[in-house]
Amino acid sequence: YMALAGGIIVQIFVGIIYIWSIFQEPVIEYFNWTHSGAALTFSVMLPMNVLGVTAGGILNDRKGARFVLHTGGILMTAGLLLSSLIPKGQPWLLYIFYAGMGGFGGGLAYNATVSCAQKWWLDR
Repeated sequence: YMALAGGIIVQIFVGIIYIWSIFQEPVIEYFNWTHSGAALTFSVMLPMNVLGVTAGGILNDRKGARFVLHTGGILMTAGLLLSSLIPKGQPWLLYIFYAGMGGFGGGLAYNATVSCAQKWWLDR
């Protein structure tokens, strides 16, 4: 049950993709950015997340859930940390760090936790 509790915590963090709308206005203010430029961040993040889920499924069968979860967690965390270091004049780096790395890593981690829960608790 510790693995299930850990998986729930991971799911809370990989939901970062869905809270971009909360981050968007402060990001627009901080970078003095346009709404369309900031909205593009989510438009990049969503397909990166789908690619992460797809790659996570393939890797999960080959390398195991632990490897996929750790890789996804590291990518997502690195993307978020690097996003916090972006200078004011380069908001486009959010596309690479927050949307690219964070989205792909979140997709990897999402897939690993869901597949474990489905395999280990099949009767529920």
